[in-house]
Amino acid sequence: MMRTIIFSVLLVVSFSFQLRAIQLDTLGNPIITEIDTTICYGAWFEIYSEPGIYIDTFIINPTCDSIRILNLSFHEQNEATTAYTCDSEDQGIYYVIHIDQNGCDSLVIHEPFPEPSENLVQTYTFCEGEIFVTDEGLEIDSSGSYEVVISEVGPCQSTLTYIVTFLPLGPPVSDTICTNEDYTPGTYDLTGPGCSEGLTLVVLPIVDEEYSSVEFCLGDTIQWNNQLLTESGIYENVETSTDGCTTDKIELTELPAADCVSSLDKLEASSQFYLYPNPVSSTLHLKSNLSDNRQKEIRIFDALGQLVSTTVTEQNGVQVSTDDLLTGSYSIRVKLEGGKTQILRFIKQ
Repeated sequence: MMRTIIFSVLLVVSFSFQLRAIQLDTLGNPIITEIDTTICYGAWFEIYSEPGIYIDTFIINPTCDSIRILNLSFHEQNEATTAYTCDSEDQGIYYVIHIDQNGCDSLVIHEPFPEPSENLVQTYTFCEGEIFVTDEGLEIDSSGSYEVVISEVGPCQSTLTYIVTFLPLGPPVSDTICTNEDYTPGTYDLTGPGCSEGLTLVVLPIVDEEYSSVEFCLGDTIQWNNQLLTESGIYENVETSTDGCTTDKIELTELPAADCVSSLDKLEASSQFYLYPNPVSSTLHLKSNLSDNRQKEIRIFDALGQLVSTTVTEQNGVQVSTDDLLTGSYSIRVKLEGGKTQILRFIKQ
């Protein structure tokens, strides 16, 4: 900033035994210029490197001088700062000069650390009245966020924040099951699921139990309790009442491929079973082109896989009455002496 100050006195300065005049304005007043300057710490302004007020006289022509008052100050000195870098693969300390907003140098010391600095978060839910104890030994009994320091090396700090929610207790619940290897018939007061105050478990006895075993060939479909079963296994259906439980089990066993021959395959090169009419309303004819009278076991199964009838004969032509059969889909399995089996299917109208 420059300002002009007018003095009402005449200044005369002598240099080398010569009389010189101070520059005057039009009114005869001396002209003095004042300058305020701020520089970076350690820098120079002309011949000055320390803050202060300096008065200088400048020659502007052979007979006149001008006066300048310099008010010199420094910007605030920038102290060296240290920047830490965590989880770094660098080694050694680095010194970097930065330029601040005043155009002055600023020293930053970069110091790397191999240790990581992480902020991990874990979420937990508990029931009201419980106490959660963290691995660090912190006991928590109310909802909120809790931060703990899990590692700290130098400036590198890793934290773990637990976000914990405590749910209010709900009313007791009840459930009913059938007796099993864990519970005998009776009533049990147990710990409730979730945050319910308790569980009343009623265990019913088994009052009736049904079991059936069915063999089937690959590709067969067994209809049982409104289910379509195609794989081996034990299947169970349970119905409960006030008296107890009624269980219905079925065990399906898939026959080896060697024992299953479809209606389009031959048992032997010269043998084939076939049936007619299909669909059938009364009498079903089962014929074979076997050349001998080997014993045959003929079994009829309904769509549920239940055995309806069994016939053993040595005849190559058999008539089967279907008058007692309900309308639906059936299968005939013809098993020859020696183990070969052929499956045929028909529909009863």
